[in-house]
Amino acid sequence: MSLASRPQHLKGVNLTFNRVDLTTAPEPVRTWAEAHRHRAGNHYLHYGGKTYLLAAMGEKPSGGYEITIDRVEISPNGEIVVTVTTQSPAPGQILTQALTYPWDLVAIDKNDRRIRFT
Repeated sequence: MSLASRPQHLKGVNLTFNRVDLTTAPEPVRTWAEAHRHRAGNHYLHYGGKTYLLAAMGEKPSGGYEITIDRVEISPNGEIVVTVTTQSPAPGQILTQALTYPWDLVAIDKNDRRIRFT
């Protein structure tokens, strides 16, 4: 069932989020992100009135991989749901031949609800 066709009572409440540039992020956030962005998985940090959400693919053998946090919402059951999409290179695609570590980092207003990445 698409989001548009879900009954109103099953829709979540979208939360505003901002992409985080590590060059301007607070030092503790930079240190945390650097420590976690090379490990595949989903991570979060509460700091300075914000909740930082990090999705990482881990080590990949080439370019052409992407991961994006597309949506953050409060679900009808009250948890924060973070929707993540990934992309892998197409077969035969010409790629950068170097190890890459795709990741995405966003911030929302601090929230102590349970967080689930999908």
